[in-house]
Amino acid sequence: MHPILKGGIARGLALVPTALATLGASHFVLDHYGTEVFNGFVLVMSSMALIPFNSLGIGASLTSSVAARGAQDPLTRRVALTAARTAVVLVITALGLWPELLGDSAASGTAFGIALLVFALSFVPGLGSSLLLGANKNHLVILSQGFYAPTILLLVVLADVFDLGSSFVLVAPAIS
Repeated sequence: MHPILKGGIARGLALVPTALATLGASHFVLDHYGTEVFNGFVLVMSSMALIPFNSLGIGASLTSSVAARGAQDPLTRRVALTAARTAVVLVITALGLWPELLGDSAASGTAFGIALLVFALSFVPGLGSSLLLGANKNHLVILSQGFYAPTILLLVVLADVFDLGSSFVLVAPAIS
């Protein structure tokens, strides 16, 4: 089957659960947390959709390497290793360990560290779509995107059930 046809079928299959879960999460947040939290929730979801640069360009390198040489090629492995090294550097930064390793002149702010920690935790797993794209498996990436909105709906409902508060609702899109 042609890859474009596979992608179209995958998009059609992912559309219904995505649409229903998005409507359900929106309705749930509005009903249980109000307009102010809903505005923040939509802002976070929209920002994540508009800013797809989480791989710092490594995703493009990985896609190109897998497409040109295959997943088992030594160059592809080196690109993936570079991604893992970048994640380690981000985790060290997020945890504020550079001052311990390099001295006081390397200190950074706590908020910056927390932001980098969230980014680092999603960095290497986020490269999976680049690997699949390079291996001509874009339809699998599209199908996996169909789980994003249902996961957000589940997290929003769990936030209410376990009384985690509106802050967790705002973070739910970033977690999923």
